Amino acid sequence: MKVSLQFRIAAILVMLLGTIHTAATPFIFQVFTYGQPYDPTAIYMFVVVGISTFLLGWLQWYTSKKVSEHAGFKSILRMSIIFLLLIGIGAVSALTGNPFAYVCLAIGIYELVLFRQL
Repeated sequence: MKVSLQFRIAAILVMLLGTIHTAATPFIFQVFTYGQPYDPTAIYMFVVVGISTFLLGWLQWYTSKKVSEHAGFKSILRMSIIFLLLIGIGAVSALTGNPFAYVCLAIGIYELVLFRQL
């Protein structure tokens, strides 16, 4: 399978991860608050992480299509992969029991391997 197609598939998975993260916000906070008032800061951060993960996936999807057209897109793609790896490492460090953290890290590692093949 072509490397650019594999990047687009991985980017779609990142967008899906961000969408699930954002959509799960009301359900996650109902489980963890146990009748306590909602913490607006925690809700904001949860939603922002989901939206930024979605946008990161979109950026990767877009740049993976354009990387052959201009060398600058390769730098953008590289930085987005590094950012995804940092998100994944941070998520695994902070949330060891969360399977989505490991999925994020695994996608970042996979994209790093793909990037080396460009």
